[in-house]
Amino acid sequence: VDVRRDGGGLDARTSGACCVDPVRGGLVVLGGWRVVDRHQFRDAAVSSAQALPGGRVPAAAPAGPWAHLPALPQAVSNFASAVLGGKLYVAGGLRWEDDGRRRTPSDQLQVFDFATRAWSFGPRLPSAQYYGDGAAFGGRLYVCGGKNKNRKLSAAVAVFDPATGDWSDGPPLPGPRYYHSVLVHDKRLVCVGGHGNPLVLDTSGSSPAWVEDPAVLPPLPE
Repeated sequence: VDVRRDGGGLDARTSGACCVDPVRGGLVVLGGWRVVDRHQFRDAAVSSAQALPGGRVPAAAPAGPWAHLPALPQAVSNFASAVLGGKLYVAGGLRWEDDGRRRTPSDQLQVFDFATRAWSFGPRLPSAQYYGDGAAFGGRLYVCGGKNKNRKLSAAVAVFDPATGDWSDGPPLPGPRYYHSVLVHDKRLVCVGGHGNPLVLDTSGSSPAWVEDPAVLPPLPE
């Protein structure tokens, strides 16, 4: 999500995320960063999470219709996230050093429970990942591609199973990707954008693999 201006009570932010609240409905926007001083190249983390009620928005109060949820325990941007089993999982991303001038990769898994309205930390990722994307598929969280802790482009896929609390290695992408989107389309896990044609996770064989399948997702127009 890229919100350039503060309006209607929504904190200005870029490189955050949004999702739908599975318990109360409505839109949730969270995380990201904003520019503090363009001349000194200073950014600031946006740790807030805000909710817009579902249905018709009532007449805006002076503070606007956006309500604040508990802030992220660790402010991050450029992370992967997905809603799974009534909880929001925020995986990896870039976090801010104490001086506010440098962002470093995170391997934290932050979990928001929509029922209790509380954050907690889950098991750390196998390795820090950012500039990737994630989705909930088959009852598990997939975190795909981006950059790793060494700031190198990555094709790695990390899979988290909430039932066991364990991370495992998923089928890697054919090549490194970043600034892409991962989502479920037509009951298939797909990867769109970044560099290369759209990919579909083929689970029909003994070893799942990412493939190009124009019947499910044709190439994007140039």
